Amino acid sequence: MSATPYDSLSKDAQTAQIEFASDFEQALAGASDPWAMELGRSRRTRALKTKFPVPVTAVGFEEFRGDPRYRTLSSRTIEATIKEYFDGVSEKRTTVEAPDFMAWDDEPANMAAEAAALPNSLVGDLLVAATGGTHPWDDLSFFNDAHLVNPFKPSAGTFDNQFTGQAISLATLKLIKARFRGIKKANGKRPLGLRLTHILVHPDQEQDWRDFEQNQRVGASGGEENRHRATFEVIVGDDLPSTLSGIYFPLALNKVGMYPWAVQQWPSPEVRFLGLDSAMYEKQLNIGVDVILRATAALGMPHCIQRCAIA
Repeated sequence: MSATPYDSLSKDAQTAQIEFASDFEQALAGASDPWAMELGRSRRTRALKTKFPVPVTAVGFEEFRGDPRYRTLSSRTIEATIKEYFDGVSEKRTTVEAPDFMAWDDEPANMAAEAAALPNSLVGDLLVAATGGTHPWDDLSFFNDAHLVNPFKPSAGTFDNQFTGQAISLATLKLIKARFRGIKKANGKRPLGLRLTHILVHPDQEQDWRDFEQNQRVGASGGEENRHRATFEVIVGDDLPSTLSGIYFPLALNKVGMYPWAVQQWPSPEVRFLGLDSAMYEKQLNIGVDVILRATAALGMPHCIQRCAIA
């Protein structure tokens, strides 16, 4: 009788792997879209690299004097290259084949929750690093005090989108709205028309911001009339890093074509079964299931986001 390297994987073990994959896919399908995809531009495609357009339109009518002047539509692009993200579980083959094996019961749902939230983590990391480096809009850091309104026409003016000493208060909300309103169109002549729509906050700030989002009267004694009530939505970034606990991000998402960041994901994750022919079984006598996600994110247009430090 000829020898074989391993026995066949039992029906119980195969069933455990299949059920894991099925439970994971069902949980992922039922998950809500993460805030990173709701607030930014998102694409689901198998492209390995995506270019997101950043249009610069200096639209504006002038009196016709017999010599028509045509504008060239200019744009810049933001490139994002797909990266791979991995998670997996494994157990001894004998453990999985045992009739009382239950170790994977909740793990498919846990993995699905993490998979759904991956765009949040990617954008959170970008926001942490956004005070340094350069951004394609005007080759300055994404959060900067002197962004160009029109990178092709510096004389059109500048705007800033980072601020310090921004307490959570009615006065600050008034300033935030005025700053968005003050950003000019690419022709430098009139306001772009941005309006505060959302504020992305770290969980540590949630309760304070909820007061200004929902309460009619605010302040230490509840004596201040809150005219900003219901004019914006608080988004709690549960996945924001702890380094952003004293930072919040006002967003103006009322203009079509403007977005603070972009996210690309492959349409579906790759789920793999690790059986008797895997290197893991050969070395550890383990079998398992792993999941590979392919995604990327990039910062978008600095006009429609502010970085505000509380202190």
